[in-house]
This record gives sequence, structure tokens and C-alpha cells, in this order.
Amino acid sequence: MKLRREQFKMYARERVILLDGAMGTLLKDEGLAAASLPDEFNLYDADAVRAAHAAYVAAGADIILTNTFGATRRRLAPYRLSSRADELNRAGVALAREAAGGKAWVAGDVGPLGEFLEPLGTLTFGEAYREFYRQARTLAAAGVDLIALETMSDLGEAKAAVMAARAAFDGPVLAFMTFAEDGRTVTGTPPEVAAAALAAAGADAVGANCSFGARGMVPIVRAMAASVDVPVCAKPHAGLPGLVAGKAVYREKPARFASWAAKLVAAGAAVFGGCCGTTPEHVRAAAEAVKALRPARRTAPERRGTLASRTRLVVVGGGAPVIVGGRLNAAKRPALARQLASGNFGLVAREAKAQVAAGASVVDVNVGDREDGAAAMAGAVRAVQRVTDAAVSVDSARPVVLEAGLKAAVGKPLLNSCPASARAMARILPLARLWGAAVVGEARGARGVPATSAARLRLVERFLDRALDEGIALDDIYVDPAMLPAAGGAAAETFETLRAVKRDFGVGTAVTVGDVSQGFRGREVLNAGAFVHAAGAGLDLAVVDPLDHRMREAVRVVSALTGGEGVAAARLAVRLASR
Repeated sequence: MKLRREQFKMYARERVILLDGAMGTLLKDEGLAAASLPDEFNLYDADAVRAAHAAYVAAGADIILTNTFGATRRRLAPYRLSSRADELNRAGVALAREAAGGKAWVAGDVGPLGEFLEPLGTLTFGEAYREFYRQARTLAAAGVDLIALETMSDLGEAKAAVMAARAAFDGPVLAFMTFAEDGRTVTGTPPEVAAAALAAAGADAVGANCSFGARGMVPIVRAMAASVDVPVCAKPHAGLPGLVAGKAVYREKPARFASWAAKLVAAGAAVFGGCCGTTPEHVRAAAEAVKALRPARRTAPERRGTLASRTRLVVVGGGAPVIVGGRLNAAKRPALARQLASGNFGLVAREAKAQVAAGASVVDVNVGDREDGAAAMAGAVRAVQRVTDAAVSVDSARPVVLEAGLKAAVGKPLLNSCPASARAMARILPLARLWGAAVVGEARGARGVPATSAARLRLVERFLDRALDEGIALDDIYVDPAMLPAAGGAAAETFETLRAVKRDFGVGTAVTVGDVSQGFRGREVLNAGAFVHAAGAGLDLAVVDPLDHRMREAVRVVSALTGGEGVAAARLAVRLASR
């Protein structure tokens, strides 16, 4: 019977699911040369592969991974085996299926490509996606129950792998990152960021494998379990290896390994297995250690939204508004537009750094209505990510420009924004779901922004229904009540809409605060006052100019008040009001 995604998650809530152990080390014991690929055994020594799988099934593994970790064309190229990639993958699935004998699920094993994605390397996102898609499609067609993406160290590559697997396969996808002793990947990603980004990209379970041993994996698993509501997986190796007669030897005995299984389950792992150096004996000991355990009952976290860069998780909700730096708007800044037209991203980088230094956690990028907008957006997003740790917000009315920014964004970006018109929602919402982005829905229909709060709320309800139908998580949806200039009472309708969205729908909110002062003198004072008022009405994401000194003081007032620093807040408020 086919294993469905929700079925897998249900199993992971009820019992600990046991993965198998290492394949390469077992095959080396069978005579695999150090310079050879374990994947070749699928064709040249099928009996050894089949026997290894069967030993893990006999040891109690619920899931066995195919011997296809390096079977992408790119990884096979140095061995002159690229043309046989599909054959290797199909053979790997067939051998695992035969050994499983209906007693274990079969997961198609997919490893990294061995190259970093740009800008860390030269591999493009599209090249990585195509490699992973071809392998995942072949594994799916051969009949796997799951796909396991292992040993990823670059979050950008891991996202490409998840998205490709999700496109090629409709069953459960497990995504494992590998971490160094400092608790981050070699490219600087902490576990909570990896978990949030990969779950948003479509992974049904997230976790860590290999890394530097089970002891160091405990805080990694705990951080992941606190960040997402999908199952968390742990696959440590059998201790740190030592060299004996020039050969790597893993010294951790099965009993010790099994004791870590119980500790990792207590930390939040619902799926456990072994990586380098583990054997069927290790898996058998782990099976005995976890057979009476149930996955830890993870307390449902207070509802909150998250955004992420490669190295930083931005939590939205529950306090002062998160500041989104809004200065990178080429439609309103001719100097920026001119630089973008020449392919120069120096001003983008300088402005991004300055905004983050002034308190922005997210940087909004709007390249204007340009014919070459896709290239400009991708370049600007990469420039922001090179010089800051801020999450990225991509802002455009053109879907092709939005997608270019989402593709360039590492982590979990914000899509800003999607009008509540049928045409816009049909074109833009699928992009948010596909790329694992949070999305801002604007109370703007085909005829513009309605004058009354009641009419705007009808658009909000339409947007929420469509976004949820698209499969976007509620915590990843924000509503912009559409700030209009303050003249004629329009701002009052915006604030009323903001309060009603929080009260009636309970979703996150976003406002481009500076729109309130269009056409006014003394814009800085009006913007600062509007920010404070919006914060009191339930604002979560504030698109502002963080370099404006009045806005900075307004942000400090709100932050102090929500943080309980009443005296400091009162003094700042008096200073602000006296200007």
C-alpha cells in the first residue's frame, strides 16, 4: 500500500520510526575500493547490497534507504558513469524492495552534488534542481515509498533538492542537514533556520545526519523540534572515527549508540537511524532501546510566523512589529533605478547594510517596473544576502520578477505582495507555495483599494480563502489593509481594518507605513505617528525607512512599551511628541 504524506506524519506521532544504518562501510567490508562508489555495487555485486539491506530489515529497521546516495549524473561524472545514473537508481530500488519483502518501507536515498550553489560556488539553482529532479523522478518511478535527502550542508542546495523531490514525487520527503561542532552547517545555517526553511519548502520531516556524533546532535534536534511541527529525524554516526592502519574506524559500540537513541527521542526525534560506521548490530540495539518509547509530546508553540535568511531566523508576532527596511524601492528612488539599469548593485549593498544596522530584520527589494526586472531582482537579492543576515522580502507586481527573487533567496523569504484580485491571486499565490515563502495579501481588488473597512475586509476574506486553498500555512499569511494617504480619513479606515483583521481572522499583518504621508509636508512626523498607531492596532510587519531618526524613536517607543520598559518609553514618547 502506498505510503501517504499524512499517514507518515501520523505514524511519527504515535511511535518512533527506525531507519537503517550505514551502507558504505558495510560494502567496504565486502571489498569496495576506497576510490570507488558504493552505488556501483547495485550493478556489479547486487548480492552484497541485497544482503546489507536484508540485515537491516532483520535488525528491526522500519525504513531502509536505497544504495543511491551518489547516483546523480553530476556525482557520477568523475567515474564516467553519468550515462548509467538512471540504471543505478532503478537497480538500487529493486534491490531494496526485494530485501524489504514487505516488512519495511523503502526510501530513495539522495545525497548532495558535491558543489556549492552560487554565490558560494558556481552551481546555479536551476542546475541543482534539474539534477535532483531527474534522480527523484527515477526513484519515484521505480517504486520508492519515501525520498530521503541526506548530508546537505548548503541550505540553498537542500531547498533545491526538496523542491525537486516534491515536484517529482507525491510521497513523504525527509530532509537531513549535516552540522559542524559549532551547531551550524559549514555555510553558517543554524538548525532552527534549516528546519523552518526546509519545512516551508515542502519537506515532510527535517533532521540531522552524520555531523559530529550523537552527543552534539541532541541540541540540534531540540532546536529543530521547537521550530517546526513536522517530525524531526536524527541519524548520527557511530562516534568520531579514528585511523587504524590507514583506515577510518568508528569505535562507538551498539549499546552506547542505543543509549543516544533514547536521548535523541527525548529531545524530539521521532525518526532515528544510523549514519557512518553503524551496522545492523547498532540498529538492533537501537530498536530494543526505543521499542517502548513514544515520540516526545511536543507542546504546540504559540502561533507565530517565521522568516529566515541563510543564518538567521526572524520570528514574527507576539511583541513589537518586525522592521522591514523599505528603502530599496527603485520606483521611488531614481538613483537606485539608474544603478540597477547598469547592473551595479553597490547602492543596494550599502543601503541594505545601513538598514540592518538601524534595526531592520528584513530587507524589502523592489526593482521597479523594469523590462529586465527579473535579472535586477535576482542580483539585488544576492547583494542583500552577501552583506547582511537579514531575511529578504521580494516586492513586485510582476510574477516573473517575484519568482526571480524567490529563486535567489536562501532561507525563507517574504513575498510582498499579492492583491486580492482573482487574476493576481491565480498568478502569485502558487509562487509562494512553490518556493516556501510567506506572503502578504493586500486589501486591493481589481478596482483598487475600497474606501471602507467593511469592503476591504471582504477582500481579505477572499484572499485568505484562496491562500489556504492553495496550501499556504496560516502562519505564513499576512494581510496588508492597504495604507492610503491620511487625507479624508482614509488612514482611519486602514487602522480599523488592521484591528478587525487581528480580531476576526487572527493572521499576521503588514503595512507600508510611509504610504500614509504621500503628498504631505512633514512626512517623517506623520510616518512615526502612523507606525505607533498601527503597532497598537496589531501590526506585525512594518515596512518603514529605519534610517529616519523619528521613525527610529517611534520604534524604540513601541519596543520599550511592549518590553515593559515603561519609564524609558514614556521619556521617548514625550521627546517624540514635543517635536
